[in-house]
This record gives sequence, C-alpha cells and structure tokens, in this order.
Amino acid sequence: MPICNITRLIDVLRDKDNWSYIGINLINICNILLIVYRDYKLMAMIDIEYRHSAEPKDPENIRRPSVKIMTDYLTNLVCEMQMADISSKFINTVHDGPNMLYINGKDVHDILNGLKIKILDTDESCDHGTVQIVKFDRPTLDWKKDIIEDIPDILVKNAISKVFADINENRIL
Repeated sequence: MPICNITRLIDVLRDKDNWSYIGINLINICNILLIVYRDYKLMAMIDIEYRHSAEPKDPENIRRPSVKIMTDYLTNLVCEMQMADISSKFINTVHDGPNMLYINGKDVHDILNGLKIKILDTDESCDHGTVQIVKFDRPTLDWKKDIIEDIPDILVKNAISKVFADINENRIL
C-alpha cells in the first residue's frame, strides 16, 4: 500500500480548518480511499511459506543445516523484498510431512520445473575484469532436491521472480 496515499489521508483528517467543509472532505476522503484500495489491489503479493516437521536430514552436507537457519534465511529474504518495496510476507508453519517451501501456494519444485537456469560466464557478467574470490565449494546449481533446506539462494530468488512475473503479467494498468 503506497505510503503517500495514506499520508495524504491522514493529512486531510488532521486538518481541522477543513472540517467546516465536511462535504468536500468526505469526497476527498472517499477519493483517497479508492486510490489506496486500487493501489493495494494492483500490488503483487508474495507469500513465502516454509512448512516443516523435523530437522533436515544430513545436516553436515547441506546449505542450511537446521530449521532455525532456514527460517532466518527466509525472514531476511522477505525483509530484503519489503525494503525493495515488494509486498511480501513469511509464513512459518509446523505440520506433519516433509519440509517444503511454497511461494504463493505453489511448491518451489513445480515453479522451478518450467525454468531454465543458466549461470553467466565470466565474459558475460558485469564484473568482468574485477578480482573474484575463489571458492572451493559445491557448484551453485548442485543441490539435494529431497531436502528443501539445501536449495541454493539463486534458485529461491529465481522462483520468487517467476511468481512475481506471473502475477504482474495478468495486471492491467
């Protein structure tokens, strides 16, 4: 919800000199509320839900070895999105069954099935010519698909981008 419209509404309500023109103020308030509602309806909402029942298997060999670390990672990701003015929220759910990550109700595996993820070559990247830190780690796209806590950051962000693009594709301006 755009802050400027809410601020405008609060300013109209606080200005006691204008209360003598109550009819005009009611029209202004109704117009501002309609703008706020319209902006709210057009905003893409991203719900990230982490459903978990137990600690992940094989914690020594995965990226996020506990439910708490995965929860902290997703909470920070949602905060980043909110700071970038993307409407999002994190839902942490305890349930019976395998641990899973859902974005707007869709399983991350299903979202990623339709995507072709390609890592840029050094020549194609923006940081060509800069010093790179050499890592002796697993390849970025190598992960254990049956353990959701092992999903790479780049795949989570690509899944969120796909859902965000699908929402905005159906938006009429």
